[in-house]
Amino acid sequence: MRYLTPEELVAINQEAVAVSSDPHGVMNQANLTHLIQAVQYKYETGGEPALAKAAFILEYLAFKGHVFIEGNKRTAETATILFLRLNGHYFREEDQDALTEFILQTAQGKQSLTSIKKWLKERIKTI
Repeated sequence: MRYLTPEELVAINQEAVAVSSDPHGVMNQANLTHLIQAVQYKYETGGEPALAKAAFILEYLAFKGHVFIEGNKRTAETATILFLRLNGHYFREEDQDALTEFILQTAQGKQSLTSIKKWLKERIKTI
């Protein structure tokens, strides 16, 4: 399995906030470290580990971790899609408004890991 590095996550965030000129930077290094370690060492059992790990990335960055000063939801979206792609899954969501709404619901704690995994599974194609 190919994991995102801390440097890649920081670069994703930097690009995400550059468009809006929001400030860039890691707000909580411990949360960044926790994210990297949890993705690597959890969710190995139960089938579809890449989907479970992707769901964790989305939930943690958008809702629980708040690793970055700004752009956590944007970073969560991009990092999740990139992680899936790096691990052989093509994510497709034709309705950008639906994608935005789901990310917002996740950021508000309205989506569980199980529901995020299910939502992702409905939108991926294995490549």
